[in-house]
Amino acid sequence: MAVALRWNLIYVGLAAAWNTTGALLKAIDLPPLGPSGSLPLALVFLGVGAACAWSAPRWPIVPVLLSFLLAGVAGLSIANALRPDARDSLWIIPAARYAGVAINAFGLLAFGRAVVAYVRMRSSDRRDAAPERTNA
Repeated sequence: MAVALRWNLIYVGLAAAWNTTGALLKAIDLPPLGPSGSLPLALVFLGVGAACAWSAPRWPIVPVLLSFLLAGVAGLSIANALRPDARDSLWIIPAARYAGVAINAFGLLAFGRAVVAYVRMRSSDRRDAAPERTNA
């Protein structure tokens, strides 16, 4: 679970940095990198990351569920970036659009990693809890 948590925290950090950069660009009257860019959204990402890190040792399902939430946001962001009508109007340059897609694709991979890690952890817990059979 530690690697999966690390992946989710990397995604959270990248998403928070993206939104903070967009908010700072807006504050100095420059266009943001893409359609999002707000400090409140960056704080939400950081809060979700903190909740993942805090709950992981106690309740391992919580980071998986929060990762599912992050994957939903990532998937919607990718879909928005790939819409034909949004290609030129929402992004400052095409490279920013692809960078946003890459960050959010990493978020989807982090979700997949969290699910795989949780399933493996649960199956090893069940194996350890099962009574041993003897050949008598």
